Amino acid sequence: MIHAILTNETYAGRAWFNKKDTKTGKTRPRHEWIEFPVPQIISEATLQRVQMLLSSRRPSKTPPRLSTSKVLLTGVAVCEGCGRPLMMSTGKGGAYRYYRCSGKHLKGECDGDLAITIREEKLNELTLTALTDRLISPRRAQEIVAAVAKKRESGRSDASQALSQLRGQLGQVNKRIRNLLDALADGLMGESELFKEKMKEAEAEREEFLRLIDVQEAQVRESLKPITIEQAKVASANLKRLIKDAPADLKKRYVRAFVSEIVVGKSEIVISGPKDALAEAIAGEPIAHVAAASGPVRSLVREWRAGEDSNSRPLDS
Repeated sequence: MIHAILTNETYAGRAWFNKKDTKTGKTRPRHEWIEFPVPQIISEATLQRVQMLLSSRRPSKTPPRLSTSKVLLTGVAVCEGCGRPLMMSTGKGGAYRYYRCSGKHLKGECDGDLAITIREEKLNELTLTALTDRLISPRRAQEIVAAVAKKRESGRSDASQALSQLRGQLGQVNKRIRNLLDALADGLMGESELFKEKMKEAEAEREEFLRLIDVQEAQVRESLKPITIEQAKVASANLKRLIKDAPADLKKRYVRAFVSEIVVGKSEIVISGPKDALAEAIAGEPIAHVAAASGPVRSLVREWRAGEDSNSRPLDS
């Protein structure tokens, strides 16, 4: 029941009928469904983020041990030498916990001949310090929000132009469908296989245009405004406090929202992550919303890695 609710498009304002064949009880192909609008209670962006989270946690895509593990950096920390994930191991009967190169640990060798091993608490501390004390500073926060806002504004302009074109194309398809129905009603065309084929093609094309229009409309609605340095100070302080005080499972979600990859080497650690998620959290998007939207972190684009002074951390610091 919960899964049905989380995947229900009705909450975003889209309901459907003609979904099932009344004779067989089987679900019809989606292009045969008929859409009708209903009151919207959540945004399209919210619905899509939920779908992204569901997809990222699907066992066939992300192993359950990575989704449910309480290890803070599971799935994001990798060995600089071979690029393989770091895995948790213990020493002295479980008294000590380490992140180790999985290649070395499981196969006996690291392709880059580094075989990284680092104490769990040390890597966790370095990562959280980089996030809270170096990345989420008022100046950096203001710069990141401004950069993302500028990028989105440019995208909104392109999306508006694309939206206008798509609506024009949708109008042409609707006209084709009306002409087919009028020809059928006037007896100029019978309900032949040719008619059914042309109608099916037109309806499938209409469905695709509607889907593309939804995507472009969501991008047009998506906006972000630059913030002042005073706003950045308040937002940075709040975000740091939330991350530091969060329980272990929620802290992991926050890290996965803001960090795409942690490359651990012998002399330094390089942390990178997506600008958008951080900008949304700083500019007022509820952090739980942003964390929940973090999909498969290894696929996110490295964007806030601005320079050696901001994200690289020597291991002996």
